[in-house]
Amino acid sequence: KRVLNLAQAEQRIDDADEALRTTMETALKLDLDRLAAVDARSCAVILGSAVRVRMYAQILAVESKLLHLRGREKESSDRLRRALRLHEEADRRAAPSEEESREKDLIRAELGSR
Repeated sequence: KRVLNLAQAEQRIDDADEALRTTMETALKLDLDRLAAVDARSCAVILGSAVRVRMYAQILAVESKLLHLRGREKESSDRLRRALRLHEEADRRAAPSEEESREKDLIRAELGSR
C-alpha cells in the first residue's frame, strides 16, 4: 500500500520503485535477479513455501501497477501473467484463502481487460 501511495497519490514513482525493491529484498531475502531469471515453477521451488510464493506474486502485481503508471504496458502485463502463474504454483502447495483467491481473480480480471 505504501508503494502504491508513493506512486499514485504522491507521484513519486522512482521512490516507489526503490521502496518496492527494498521490500522485496527484505521480505524474501533472496537475489531478485535470480528469481526473475527462472520460470514460475522453478521460482516457486526456490521460494519454497506457498506463503513466500504468494508474497512474491503480490510484489509482482504491485510492480505491474508501477510499470503501468510509466506506460510500459507489455512489461506490466508480463508481470501480471507471472504473478498469476505464481499464485497457481502456490495453490499446488496449499489451498488458498478467500483473500488469496480474490487476489488471483483480480489479476485475471486485470489481464482480461488489457
